[in-house]
Amino acid sequence: MSSRAIAAFASVLCCAAAPTACRSTTGGDIVTFRAALAGPEDAPAGSGPLAFRTRRGFDVELRVARLYVGAIYVNQSVPSSGSDDAHCILHGTYVGQAFGPVEVDLLSSTPTELAAEGEGTTYPAKAGGVWLGDDRPFDEGTAPKVLELRGTASRDGQSYPFEAIVSIGRNRLSVSANPALPGQNPICGQRIVSPIPVSLTLTRGGRLLVRVDPRNMLANVDFSALLPALDTPNLYRFRDETSGPAEIALYDGLRAKSGTYLFEWRNK
Repeated sequence: MSSRAIAAFASVLCCAAAPTACRSTTGGDIVTFRAALAGPEDAPAGSGPLAFRTRRGFDVELRVARLYVGAIYVNQSVPSSGSDDAHCILHGTYVGQAFGPVEVDLLSSTPTELAAEGEGTTYPAKAGGVWLGDDRPFDEGTAPKVLELRGTASRDGQSYPFEAIVSIGRNRLSVSANPALPGQNPICGQRIVSPIPVSLTLTRGGRLLVRVDPRNMLANVDFSALLPALDTPNLYRFRDETSGPAEIALYDGLRAKSGTYLFEWRNK
């Protein structure tokens, strides 16, 4: 488990420091569990390719899809609409966490286990979160790679071989609307996808599995809006910045709170 992440994210499992205070007749025992991430359940057991049609009518064959994750966690509460959407730490009680970093093949339904055990309590969880990149979501001095894609999209007889590498650093920082509050849009708000709806209760020895669907990331991308790569013939490359309709659609799909990430709990 990362000491840097724990220090920065001090509200997670606040009662772990005093386990006796976390036990009650309604639950709250401290537990350890396994944690893993995988591609969608209907992806191949091996590694792709994954073929699908998007909402915009593109037929896509995805041959590479890798996601880099620093941690996953679950919270007891779902914030009221608009109250926490732009913040890095949700109100409420964090009841489970598991740390990577880990590289996940999104073209495989086979789970990739996080090396370290997760820790949590047996209170019901209603919201989940995924830290993209590594275990330093609060560090503005880094720009970790979070997603890598390669494939081909086609529509109306036109083919678009494409590639994308998405990092989240200063290239994703939003300018504050209030000059007096320059830190109003911290980088952790971009690296942490939350709140993701969940409904689960951690138990000792179980496994928290997060399935990630790359099809939802590309669902609204207009590949015809991509510019050809100058250094490679017949290749369309997403720019690593939040500008341009295709780039914005991909980034929004990566950070979508519904449709992209699915939390599952298994008791064994």
